[in-house]
Amino acid sequence: MSYPKVYRLPLHTRDLEPPWERLPGKFYMGQEQVDLLLDPGLKYVREKMNGSTHTFRLKHYLVHYENVRKRRVIPYTHLPSYQFVFAIEDLTTGKKLTVQETIDLCNVYGWYMPHIIMTTKAPLSIEGLVEIVRRPSHYNPDHMPEGILIINENIKMEGKIVNPEYDDNKQPGVYQDLEYYNSLEENRLG
Repeated sequence: MSYPKVYRLPLHTRDLEPPWERLPGKFYMGQEQVDLLLDPGLKYVREKMNGSTHTFRLKHYLVHYENVRKRRVIPYTHLPSYQFVFAIEDLTTGKKLTVQETIDLCNVYGWYMPHIIMTTKAPLSIEGLVEIVRRPSHYNPDHMPEGILIINENIKMEGKIVNPEYDDNKQPGVYQDLEYYNSLEENRLG
């Protein structure tokens, strides 16, 4: 079971410097969705990790995590783990756990989550979020993050901003851990 697609905020429609472009093949939310996402309500802004997504089942939970061992965009040099849980579903209720419930369960099992940059109930601005994207990454202060994820718990909505300077479409293959990637059984030739 894969995690639902998280749409990008359409920053190419804003007057930003430098300008952001619309990338082909990427999914963008409409302005009405952006307004809802950024409105007042409990929101979390966290660093977006760039790896491959996986799931596993533990008891009645479906755990979604990202494996960042295959680094595709920035070299992560300050990692506590290669796996980061980003969402957990309760299979008995069919609902996704809140961010705080996910944090609590991660603490119980010793799992890691992507770094939470900000928690707020105040409205967010595009300009403020772009400033966050341009700050140093928690996992490598010599680089900006790959992007950020915005979670609005009140309306159960997520959106993301992907840093255009580190987009996979612009720099495919940068910083890959090729030795590890080539050692994976599914990637062996023959």
